[in-house]
Amino acid sequence: MAIPSISVEMEEDNNVSKEIEQVMSSGNFLHPSSAETNRASPFSRVSSAMSIISLTSSRLSGRLDIEATKSMCQKSLGLLLAFLSGVMMTAYSSMIKFLDEMDSMQVVVIRGLLQLVIMGSVACYKNYSFVGPRERMVPIVLFLVSLTGGLRLLFIFTSFSRLPLGDSTTIVFSSPVFVMLFSICILKEHCGLFRVCAGASLLGGVILIAKPPVLFGSTEESYDLIGYILVCLACLMSALGIVLTKKISKKLEKTVILFYLGLASSICGSVGLFSVGEPSNPPVWEWGLSFGIGVLGLVQQYCLIFAVTLESPSRVMIVRQMQIVLAYVVQSFSATYAHR
Repeated sequence: MAIPSISVEMEEDNNVSKEIEQVMSSGNFLHPSSAETNRASPFSRVSSAMSIISLTSSRLSGRLDIEATKSMCQKSLGLLLAFLSGVMMTAYSSMIKFLDEMDSMQVVVIRGLLQLVIMGSVACYKNYSFVGPRERMVPIVLFLVSLTGGLRLLFIFTSFSRLPLGDSTTIVFSSPVFVMLFSICILKEHCGLFRVCAGASLLGGVILIAKPPVLFGSTEESYDLIGYILVCLACLMSALGIVLTKKISKKLEKTVILFYLGLASSICGSVGLFSVGEPSNPPVWEWGLSFGIGVLGLVQQYCLIFAVTLESPSRVMIVRQMQIVLAYVVQSFSATYAHR
C-alpha cells in the first residue's frame, strides 16, 4: 500500500511580512539612528533573528497541519463515497429481479436516457464545456470511458437477470484484480506484495463462485455459460473504465463524464434491445421501478466517479468488496421470500 504524500505550497503571506517587519523594527538594529543602542545591546540581533525563525516555523507547521488534515478528509470522503456506491449498486441490482415483463436492456436504455437528460441539463446550466481541454488524448480517453461504461451496463443488467444475485455481484466486485493491473500499466502505480496477494485471492474467489465446468466438471444443474461470460466482461469493462476515468477526472467535470456515459448507455442499450432483446410495454409499476433503478444507478455512478477523483482506483474498488456480504444477505432473504 502506497504511503500517502503531503504536498505543501509555499505562498507569500502579507501578515507574516508585517509581523516580521514589526519584529525587525522592535529591535531597531537596522535603523541608522539606533547604532549606539545596537552596540550597547549585542544580543538584540540574535533575539530578533530567533523571533523571526520562531514566527516563520509556527506558520509553516500550521500550514502543514492544514494540508495534512485536508488530504486525510479527502481520502476519507472518497472511501465513504465508494462504500455508498457499492450499497446503491447492490440495491438496484436486487430491484432488477422484481421485473417480470420488462427486458433488462430496456432498463439500460431508460437509465441512459435519464442520465443523459439530467446531466446534460446540469452541464448546460453551469456552462460546462462538453469538449474539455484541447489535448489530443482527452477525447480518445473520454470515448473509451463512454464505450466501456455503456458495455458495462449492458453486460451487468443482462447477467443480473440470468444469474443468482450473489454470484453475479461477487464476480462484478472482483474487478480490483483488473483495476490493479490497469493502474500499474496506465497510471504507473506501485505494485506491492499486498496487491498481489489481494488480487490472487479475489481471482480465486471468482473461480470458486463461477465454477467453470472445465475445472469442476459438469453438474446436473444447468450451467449458464453466457451469463458468466457476460458478468466477467462487465467486470473487465468496469475496471478499465474506472482507471481511464481517473486519468481524465482532473481535466473534465464529473457532470460531463456522466453525460457521455449516459449517451453511450442509451446507444448500447438500444442496440442490444432491438437486436437480441424484446421491447415491451409492462405495467405502470414496472415503469416506476425501472425509473427508480435509473435514479439509483445515476447517483451510484456519480459517487463512484467522485470517489475516484479523491482516492486511488484500487482502494476505491477494494472498499466496494464489502458489498458482497450485503448481496448474499439480500439473496438469502429473496430465496426465503420466494419459498413462502
